[in-house]
Amino acid sequence: MRVMGRMGNSERGTGNRGRVYSEIFLHCSLLIAHCSLRILFLTIARSNSVTLANCHFSLFPLPFSLFPVPLLQAAMKILVDADSCPVSVRAVVQKAAVRTGLPAVFAANRPIPELGGNALMELCSGDEGAADDRIVELAETGDLAITRDVGLAKRLVEKSIAVIDDRGRQFTKDNIGQAYSIRCFHVGLAESGAEIVRTANYGKKELKSFAASFDKILRSLIKGVPQEKQTKNS
Repeated sequence: MRVMGRMGNSERGTGNRGRVYSEIFLHCSLLIAHCSLRILFLTIARSNSVTLANCHFSLFPLPFSLFPVPLLQAAMKILVDADSCPVSVRAVVQKAAVRTGLPAVFAANRPIPELGGNALMELCSGDEGAADDRIVELAETGDLAITRDVGLAKRLVEKSIAVIDDRGRQFTKDNIGQAYSIRCFHVGLAESGAEIVRTANYGKKELKSFAASFDKILRSLIKGVPQEKQTKNS
């Protein structure tokens, strides 16, 4: 009887170990599948110069977790009006995209050199406003757009997109109306032949201001902080 009892305990121990090994194998398999799907979706997004925004893929709940399995979801994106974007600003954006793993879409009607990492080139037609239209089309809530074109900024703000210019000024629903009125006034003066005072050259001071504002807003968006709170904290 003692021998049989020992064999029973041994069999129970073997069975428990077998279940643990099975669960470990299951979790490893799911983790590998999760990583493979993430790579696949990001590859598809990059090849098509778009991101799979607002698409969520969650794994079913497991009996217990040996490995944390994060929610597989498409990333937010950074949209750049690249036609008039300074080279130094493009460099800052690309570094941030690599650091955060976010795609950075550069839209222009001409090829933009020296793009790499997570940068995606959105080559638009030469029609007037084609790049602007494409940026508005791609933009979704949670994205961050960079443009010095106040007209484009207004269209993006109306879609509840976070927008800053290349000097770090953030366009919001509170200030875009005034900024657009000033822009229209200057355009009217230029069309009438009046001499317009041009903005100072872009230098280290302006780049530093942009980098600080860009980093702050980008971090807030990644954390999911609403734009209203971002503006109050600015």
